[in-house]
Amino acid sequence: MYDNAKELIQGEVDYELKRQIYYSISNGVEIFKSLKIYNIEIFDNELSSNILSRIMTFCIDRQFSPDIYINKNGFESNIKKVNVFNYKVAELRNKNMVIHIAKTNRGKSLPTKSGYKLRYAQNNNFKQQQLKLDLSEKASKTTVEPYYGIITYNISRNLDIESINLVIPAIDMETYIEKIDIKSEVERLKTIQNDKQNEKTLVTLKNEFKRSQIINEK
Repeated sequence: MYDNAKELIQGEVDYELKRQIYYSISNGVEIFKSLKIYNIEIFDNELSSNILSRIMTFCIDRQFSPDIYINKNGFESNIKKVNVFNYKVAELRNKNMVIHIAKTNRGKSLPTKSGYKLRYAQNNNFKQQQLKLDLSEKASKTTVEPYYGIITYNISRNLDIESINLVIPAIDMETYIEKIDIKSEVERLKTIQNDKQNEKTLVTLKNEFKRSQIINEK
């Protein structure tokens, strides 16, 4: 396993994965913008602020669902139930790492604490490998629990993406051990061809969401 969080990121998170994460969040925001336009009759009122942030979160999380997300660097997408209230999250996982997606408030590096995040973060003790006793077979064995990362993003009131980061939280979720700026790196290195290729993907995704719009066209 890894001695520290910096080695973990270097070993598990390559540029292709970062670029996929960047475009997934960007596409989610663009789909949310389209959804507002197609359903202006519902959202053009003062009460809409109560639900718009949740809808945007859904549009972004949806991009990480198994039927949309393209697996990169061995990270497979799945939907995980994380509490007794049947709350589910999109999860990227390979054999050494689990990544969740969460929004943050402006100026904050970590998302709101929750029980499931704290449980996952317990594996980020790099001084001691996290071992779990497996008694499911006749001969017991130990397995190494995967480390935990969170893709955090912040969206402005004007629906501009202000940040996309990958953070490795401390075990108490009070701070982070390591953080990388995905947005800055991808925007510095991506090509025009990357953008054009993603535009084709975005057209397909928008059409899918438009067919399921809240208000049916007459």
